[in-house]
Amino acid sequence: MTQKQFNKLSEEWHNQTGHLSTMFHVYQHKAIKQIINSGLEVVPYIIAEMRLNKNGHWSKALSIITECNPIPEKHYGIVEKMAEDWIKWYDNIYNTED
Repeated sequence: MTQKQFNKLSEEWHNQTGHLSTMFHVYQHKAIKQIINSGLEVVPYIIAEMRLNKNGHWSKALSIITECNPIPEKHYGIVEKMAEDWIKWYDNIYNTED
């Protein structure tokens, strides 16, 4: 999946599910399913979006894709903290400064 394809699906997903109250329904949308099914290749795109927007709503998708959950319980429900936890996880795993 290219960055452009990801951006299009991400925008579609956010625009069409932003009003939904349950994460179950949010994750039934075809766009997020396509993103998740793309696997690890989309992780850098998601992290980049989280860096810009501090949006922790990507947490479930990242957990599904990576089979990880770096979020401590005390941060559950605090989207900015959840985003920071994922960014920190990514930077530790995929340190790009080497």
